[in-house]
Order: sequence, then structure tokens, then C-alpha cells
Amino acid sequence: QDPVWEWDGGSRWQSFGEQDVATLEAAMKTGLTKTNVMFSFAPKVQYEVDFQNWTQRNTESGKLRPLRRVVASSPWKSDSQIDDPPELSSQVIEQQRSLGAQSRRGCPAVSFAPNISSNSHASECFRQMLANEEKYSGEWAVFYHSYNNPALIYEVQAAIAAVLFRFQSQYASLPRLLRGCFAELPDAPTVMKQLPTWHDKDGNAQA
Repeated sequence: QDPVWEWDGGSRWQSFGEQDVATLEAAMKTGLTKTNVMFSFAPKVQYEVDFQNWTQRNTESGKLRPLRRVVASSPWKSDSQIDDPPELSSQVIEQQRSLGAQSRRGCPAVSFAPNISSNSHASECFRQMLANEEKYSGEWAVFYHSYNNPALIYEVQAAIAAVLFRFQSQYASLPRLLRGCFAELPDAPTVMKQLPTWHDKDGNAQA
């Protein structure tokens, strides 16, 4: 499939039309790192396109914007034997973009909970989250995972186990580290020393 060319519109990436994509493709094939082109949306203005730094500059106003070329092949291809789903059509992408950020769909006004709105850092994090949703809403779906305290502790313990013992999640459930067992195992070197003596490494309570 043909590549997609986009320019950074600030809140989200904007797609070039077919005519402008053809112009950019032809310009890139010249092998020049920089060249001037005219786009259909501004036929009297020249834009300097920099293929090395991936920018476009309006030669009249000097406005500089990031530019990108998205190749149709999937970045996940090497990680899966499952065929990629069909590429989204430009109509579907534009339809999704028109709906905006997922978290705001069906909810014109977003109000953060008191614990968030009372904290400037937390509020800014959520504003950035919504901005990213808006920017990538055309082609990406967003999934959020809600954590409780035990789940967060388990994630930390699983990371420690993966580093110390090289446990891999594809082989078995990651072990939970029980605090009581560490009365006899005060530090990581002691754990590593004792590990070879455990016949049931994957299910051992100390592991």
C-alpha cells in the first residue's frame, strides 16, 4: 500500500491529500536532502521540505513544522505469526479523528476527580493524556489499566524476579515474593546463592 504523509498540526497529525503525497514522493526520490515544493492547499506558496530532519518550512512565513512518512508495513510483524488486520481507510481515519479523544466521546466536559484537580502535577498529566488521545485518535485505540495496591506491589515484585532470576512471563506465572521468607534471605546475593538448592524454583515460596 502507498505510504501516508503527515504534518504536525499541533494537537494531532494531519494527513496530506493524494496529490500532495505524490508530490512529496517524487521529491524524495530525487535524492536531495532539501527541496522546495508547492502543495494543493497553498498553490502559490513554496515549502522547503527537509528529508534529513523531516520538517517542512513555509518560505514566506518561516513557519516550521515536523513532517513524517508512515510506511504501511506493520512494526509488529516480526513479533507475531498472526497476519495484520486490513489497513484503515482514510475515510475511517478521518471519521475517528472527528470524534476526538476517546475519553471525551459522549462527554463534552471532562471533570477530573477532586484528588486529581487539586494537584497541579496530576492535572497536567491528565491534560497531556487527553492531548495524546486527541493527536492519535484517528489510527489508535487507547486502553487503560486500573491498578489497586496489591497489583502495583505485584508488578514491582515481578520486575525484581525477572531481573534476579530471569523468570520469563511466557513460561509460567511470575512468582510472588513473600516478605516472611526474607528473615533468612536478607539480600539479593543470598537469594542468588540459595536459588540453585531449590528443587521447585517455580513454585518455591521463597522465590
